[in-house]
Amino acid sequence: MALNVCYLTPQVQVTTYSEAWVKRYREMHFVSHDPVAIWSTVNSGTTRWSDLPLWGTQG
Repeated sequence: MALNVCYLTPQVQVTTYSEAWVKRYREMHFVSHDPVAIWSTVNSGTTRWSDLPLWGTQG
């Protein structure tokens, strides 16, 4: 078994979220539950926001 954990951060990040929300997002590791982050780790190309599956939800 092999495990490779990388912590990659963007060189440039533009956000309209408040700094408090960005800090909380990072501290709480919300990226592991973010549909966009999950999609982008297993796919390439483009997709519509409305076509993203909502992991962890029922229905």
